[in-house]
Amino acid sequence: MDGRLINIKEARMLEPSDLLPYSNNNLLSDLAEKLDVLTKLVFITDMFVQAIDAFMQGRLSEFDAHVGDCLCQIRAYQILLMFRYRSDYDLLIEKDKLKKLSCLLHDQVDLYTKHRTIKRQLCPKEMTKKETLQEFLTKQKIHFNISRKSLIVLQCFFLSKYKEMHSGYTILDHNAIQKGMQVSRDFSRRMLQLYQKKVAEASCDFISDLLAEAPSLKGLRSAIHLFKENDEQDRLVYPSFLVGKIILEDMLYRQNPILIKSNKRKVVLYPCARENSYFENSPCFILDGLSMLDKGFYESINKFGIENIILSNMAIHPQYPGEKLSHLKNNPFRGVIDSLSCEQDRQDEYNALKKIEEEFITMKYIALEQGCHIGDHSLFISSIYIVI
Repeated sequence: MDGRLINIKEARMLEPSDLLPYSNNNLLSDLAEKLDVLTKLVFITDMFVQAIDAFMQGRLSEFDAHVGDCLCQIRAYQILLMFRYRSDYDLLIEKDKLKKLSCLLHDQVDLYTKHRTIKRQLCPKEMTKKETLQEFLTKQKIHFNISRKSLIVLQCFFLSKYKEMHSGYTILDHNAIQKGMQVSRDFSRRMLQLYQKKVAEASCDFISDLLAEAPSLKGLRSAIHLFKENDEQDRLVYPSFLVGKIILEDMLYRQNPILIKSNKRKVVLYPCARENSYFENSPCFILDGLSMLDKGFYESINKFGIENIILSNMAIHPQYPGEKLSHLKNNPFRGVIDSLSCEQDRQDEYNALKKIEEEFITMKYIALEQGCHIGDHSLFISSIYIVI
């Protein structure tokens, strides 16, 4: 499984639509439009290099992407595994390719800028003729032959770099993007939406990969697609509880460290059998927002276990974001279970989901009892991310 999740060698030719909010068949009518595309690709390519540098240096808090799907736990664990099983050699190769591509793009920008002030009839026909975005980049030999994992690194870096806190909420700073890229507000909005959709899609793929290797959740594998939804921003999403359960299964198997933060204090809770020094300079899965690390906190952990405290937070949380899926926020399982109850050849899935629904309801009761919700912050997890 590790290779499939984090193999940086899975290079492919990225489409222009992977990087910019344009169709590959978008028609470029003149030199100015081509220069505009080249300028934007210079910005993206240079940020690509910055992202790989930050990743290799272990600055993992710079990949805490704001996707808007309320599933920050996916990115935290995905980045953790990608960093743990990374190949610095392969990353350096990718970085070198991007730096060479950046030089090519800068040269093209200089060339097109030079001809921008020349009368159209005096410019080379190749610069002024109409052609699609894909045709133009192919002709200029501008190819992004980059691994899918590196693309995730870039997009998470971008969505983390341009987020900010406003009145207690995380938002994306359109003004900073407009200024940095020298683009319109409409373009910055579409750029953010593109990257949010791409990261959300990669997150769902990651969860499917984890589930494929989770022996205790075998009955869920063929039914997981029934819970994949598109929210009002067209982002792919899974229910919070299912995501938490799948991640936790893999995390405990790998004995990845879980670290609790409260009032600037830190306590490693899992695996408890190891010394805290074992985790120095290792990436940790951070649970942030718990109000107190007092005697009552440890009593709750001893009574219910850290796994159930995490799952109860996932259960009490709205299962899907936004208004479009509001009818599924409190219980995403009931409708699917009812639809499977009459299908005799799907009873294994039916039984597996019934068991998960029962656990989901139990976890919600624990959340209300122990303060794992926004009304009682005793054991409430407000955010999840990854740091070293």
